[in-house]
This record gives sequence, C-alpha cells and structure tokens, in this order.
Amino acid sequence: MNRLMTFLFSSAVLMVGCKKTDDRMTAMLFESKLKEASQTAHRLMQQKHVKSGRIGEAMTAEETASFMTQTEAVQIVQPLIEPSAAFLQTNYDINIYNYFPAGSPNIARIGALAMRLNQLEMQGKSIDTSNFNNWFVPQIEVVDQANGEILSYVQPSLKDCALEALGVPAAVLVGSEKSLTRAAILKAAIRLLSITVSWVAQAIAIYDFGSCMDWW
Repeated sequence: MNRLMTFLFSSAVLMVGCKKTDDRMTAMLFESKLKEASQTAHRLMQQKHVKSGRIGEAMTAEETASFMTQTEAVQIVQPLIEPSAAFLQTNYDINIYNYFPAGSPNIARIGALAMRLNQLEMQGKSIDTSNFNNWFVPQIEVVDQANGEILSYVQPSLKDCALEALGVPAAVLVGSEKSLTRAAILKAAIRLLSITVSWVAQAIAIYDFGSCMDWW
C-alpha cells in the first residue's frame, strides 16, 4: 500500500511539473507562431499582388499596406497577442498587461521584438536604446535616420533588418545581458504607449519581419 501511495504521489507531482512546463512559452514555440503569422501575411500579399497585376514591382510601404484590409490584419495579428504576453512573462518576467489592455495589437509587436532581442541576446548582442524616442515612428516622418549618429561612438555595430521592420532603427552592439534585453523591451513598451498604430500597420510589420528573418 505504501508503495502504491508513493507511486501515485510521484505521478501527481510529475504531472503538475509537466503542466507547468507546458504552460511556458519557449522561444522555439513562439518563433513558430510568429513564422506562421508572417507566412500567412506573405501568402495574402502574394495573392493580392497577382490580382493587381503588380507582381514583381517595387512598392512603397503605403502601397503595400493598401493590399490588406483591417479584417485580414486582425486575423494575422490577433493569434499572436496571447503567445506574446506568455513569452514576455516566461522569459523576461514582464506582465505586458501592465502596459496594454488585453487584445491590444501592440502586444504582438512587442512580442516579436522580444523574440528577436532574445535571439541577439543568445548571440551575445544587445541594442542601443539611447535613441528610443525615434522607435516606431513611421518611416516617412523619420529624418535622416541612418546618418550614422548612433554608430559614431560604438564599434563594432550594425543595423538589424528584423528590428527595423518592427520600427526599431537601433544599432546592434556586441555584448549583452538578459537585464539589458529586458530594459530594452520595457522602453519599447513605454514608447509604443504614446503612438497609435493600426492593425494593418502591425500586420505589415509582422510581414516585413518575416521577410527579414528569411521565413519564405
């Protein structure tokens, strides 16, 4: 009887432990969700381009956005919101709902940013946050963003296509810690609080992000 009780107790502990692990949003699992969303956006854009007869033509960001309705954008972005919140909580102990209401499309963009920063962190890199007031500003409003000012005092450094796709034109620096990544994510959340971004703009950011990540 004692052996049976011990076995049942051990099994219960293992089941609870497994459930707790399953509830965690790992970087690999979250990346797969981002990849799926960006590929959905890519298929949509391809279909729209073919129908328009503009396949292969260079288009502005505004023209690209015109190929997507808000309903389509919601279908791309909304499935990323809860996984983004889970990823931020699991990996950086950030409750994003302290910044944005449940269902906010901004959460998906912060989640994608956190995932890319996590990748850079694993490579021993971080980003320069000194110029974060220019993050998430529409490109048509950015004045000479790439003039090298940020890069002038830090070497070696480079720009990251995936970060820029999300609206973060920051230099990537050698040397990183998890605390630096967390601080950058929080700065991004605070900055995004002051900016109104449409569902379509969020979906286009995920689409461009996927392109930079070579997901198709």
